[in-house]
Amino acid sequence: MAQPDLDFMAPDLQIHGKATQACDIFSLGLVIHAVFNGGVSLLDARRSCQQYHRRVEELPVNLPKALTQLPCELSDLLEKMLDRDPKHRPSAQLLSMNKYFQDPLLLALEGLTTCEAKTMEQKK
Repeated sequence: MAQPDLDFMAPDLQIHGKATQACDIFSLGLVIHAVFNGGVSLLDARRSCQQYHRRVEELPVNLPKALTQLPCELSDLLEKMLDRDPKHRPSAQLLSMNKYFQDPLLLALEGLTTCEAKTMEQKK
């Protein structure tokens, strides 16, 4: 059996083994950080559970510096997405309402990606 990629796994999923929307929000936060960081994970666990737990514990200390490389609208949101406590993470609905995701260029890109799925009637 293959080991999941710890670099993009929520700590609550790793500890409890139960996937939730809050786990997905945390993982998405790690992916967004990696996109703005040349593909490098904030956790960089190197397939080691011990390294993973250490990096998760250090997250509150390392996160502020890591967020300086992101757009302002996104850094505040990412700080909440990467909260170790799943109860403090935003919902998917709140995530989509963030100013960053309301950018006209992102909305146009979303329209293009969903265009193929629409019927001819919906495209009119």
